[in-house]
Amino acid sequence: MGAFRALTVADVRNVQRDSLLKFLIFYPWLLGLAMRFLIPWIATSLAGTFDLTPYYPLLTGFFGILITPLLAGFVTGFLLLDERDDHTLTALQVTPLSMNRYLTYRAAGGHCGCVHVHRHSADELDRRARA
Repeated sequence: MGAFRALTVADVRNVQRDSLLKFLIFYPWLLGLAMRFLIPWIATSLAGTFDLTPYYPLLTGFFGILITPLLAGFVTGFLLLDERDDHTLTALQVTPLSMNRYLTYRAAGGHCGCVHVHRHSADELDRRARA
């Protein structure tokens, strides 16, 4: 468990160094704010010509459930690329941590992030469906 804690600390540092990764981490929240405030504003603007209300679950599903895991994959991929460029992966081969456990850590981190976001997206979809 200590190796995973150390890898997590290193990942936090890598994300803090890279402005693109910082943006990708906060992008789902920006997207959520846009879905919460921008889509209803667009719907009221189009009220005379097109009713956007029946498409709220579809839009929320697309942006909340499909785009956000894609962003988590981007972050994981960019972290792997940074580590390859810094030769960190080569250095990991001489540590007690096996490459399989390292890749499991990478996959599990992205997966846990996606599950967390899906859970909140599903709650938002349920809330909007009941409203």
